[in-house]
Amino acid sequence: MTAAAAVSEGSYPVTLELEAPLQIARWRPLVHWLLGIPYYIVLYVLQIALGVVTFVAWFVILFTGNIPEGMFAFMASVHRFQWRYSSYILWMREPYPPFELTGPAIDPGTDPPTRFSVE
Repeated sequence: MTAAAAVSEGSYPVTLELEAPLQIARWRPLVHWLLGIPYYIVLYVLQIALGVVTFVAWFVILFTGNIPEGMFAFMASVHRFQWRYSSYILWMREPYPPFELTGPAIDPGTDPPTRFSVE
């Protein structure tokens, strides 16, 4: 089963895609959440950094009129990291998500079950 955000041409700048399994193994609801704890700890730290970067980016946008590409890519990467964690902890994917922050705002497709792109 594949679930993808219905995005028409030029409507929304965010695209979420998910290739969810039709069935889950019976053991997953019992111990699956334990496997997500390390990912959650990293995500917690990244969310704090995201708050700081968002605060700084607000002032940069206020004075320059645009957001630096590096800040935008970091924000998109943290949201992609969160999308991978959420899809894993809610049993929408089988493989363990990678611990990586992919740089560009457009998802390079290194993690096939989930994709998150911002244009």
